[in-house]
Amino acid sequence: MTRRLPPHSALLTLLACIAIVACDKAPRGVIGERQMAHIVADLQLADAYVLTTPEAFATDSAKIALKQSILAKHGVTPMLYDSSLVWYAHNMDAYTDVYDRATNILNKRRAAVEKNAGLGKGAHKPIAGRTVGRRLYGTQGDTVNLWTGPLQLLTPPGLNGAFYPFTYEPRNDEQAGDRYELSFKLNSVGAKLEVLMAVDYSDGSSSLMPHLVTTDGWTTTTVQADTAREVRRIYGYLHHTIAPAGMAMLDTIQLLRTHYNRKSYPSIGVQRLIERK
Repeated sequence: MTRRLPPHSALLTLLACIAIVACDKAPRGVIGERQMAHIVADLQLADAYVLTTPEAFATDSAKIALKQSILAKHGVTPMLYDSSLVWYAHNMDAYTDVYDRATNILNKRRAAVEKNAGLGKGAHKPIAGRTVGRRLYGTQGDTVNLWTGPLQLLTPPGLNGAFYPFTYEPRNDEQAGDRYELSFKLNSVGAKLEVLMAVDYSDGSSSLMPHLVTTDGWTTTTVQADTAREVRRIYGYLHHTIAPAGMAMLDTIQLLRTHYNRKSYPSIGVQRLIERK
């Protein structure tokens, strides 16, 4: 005799099956979300280690070897990892889930280390956002994040390049001499990135700061507003030029505005001022 499950048991069984299917959206041939989250967590810890021990990773080959060793630990080839990134770039909900899981993994690891070290609960705040070693700013305060686009931008293989423009109008809390800094983490293969940060003033002049990014990792491009001019617009672009089999990922993008600082104001690099004719 076939035993019939009670209606509620049948419903719970159905929901459990749905949950199992829904927990991992990646198709065959793509690294699953659970495994990808552990890989991302390990790669972020590696990035933090590189930042704290730069003398040990002075060359690109040393950084590449570290990344490859982490992928090998998870039984993943660089080709599979790169192709999986392409799939996740077209399925941003799954990609966001991966980073949320990676954040939880890192928080649990930190809590375990603190417990073993005898540190009190709350000795360190949980990792915020989707990165290690980078603070994510809000929209209030002396330092604010103006970026309203996605945190991640991926240019997959098969494209010759990609162009991402952005523009922002001044807020009510702008001040003369404000500083604007575009920051992100770059992961790329066979790609070149050109960045432009610019400020237009109400008198028709502009301050321009071009930046050619040639190495992976954290990078910033800063434009300093003139203290004697009123800002009318903040704008710029991110322009990828990519080899046939290349790809590029920008992660944790922020456009930070900080108020005038007397010490940092003179540091404007190769910034150019174009006067109104």
